[in-house]
Amino acid sequence: GAELSPKMLSKKEIDKWSDLYEQGLAYINKIEKKEMGKYYTPVDVAQVMGKFFLPLDGQALCDVGCGTGCLILEVLNLLSKEEARQYIRQHELFLYDIDLLAARICQEQILFLYGEDLKDYIHLNIGDFLQDTIILPPNCKVISNPPYCKISLTRTIIKKKTKDWYAAFMEK
Repeated sequence: GAELSPKMLSKKEIDKWSDLYEQGLAYINKIEKKEMGKYYTPVDVAQVMGKFFLPLDGQALCDVGCGTGCLILEVLNLLSKEEARQYIRQHELFLYDIDLLAARICQEQILFLYGEDLKDYIHLNIGDFLQDTIILPPNCKVISNPPYCKISLTRTIIKKKTKDWYAAFMEK
């Protein structure tokens, strides 16, 4: 059989990988998904956020709560393939998510589209982003669509007042 390559598949076809994961989540347990704040970022929203995110200005790229990669993939898609590859090699990508499967889907899509040779420049950080042990790299630029749900955190003023994951992600 013929091997798949990015030339054979369109960005729209690759986006279906994320859609399949999201459908699986919805099928498995809607309540658990809602409690964890897992919501898919629509492509049109990701496109607008990606445009606001540019220019990159030589900073490491971080997607906290990356899920299957809708946001970071849109940012990279706004660059030429070679610009994206060069940026990843020079400044690296940091992907954060509590869901290992979702983060691996994100990483694999990036590697498929931009090259397997970039694997050492894409760092997966699996765990609760709000834990003190998870630290952003210095001089980074962060894009995120954090979870939308209530939490019980008491570490800082914003978290104490709002008990909202979105505010907690923005504060960190």
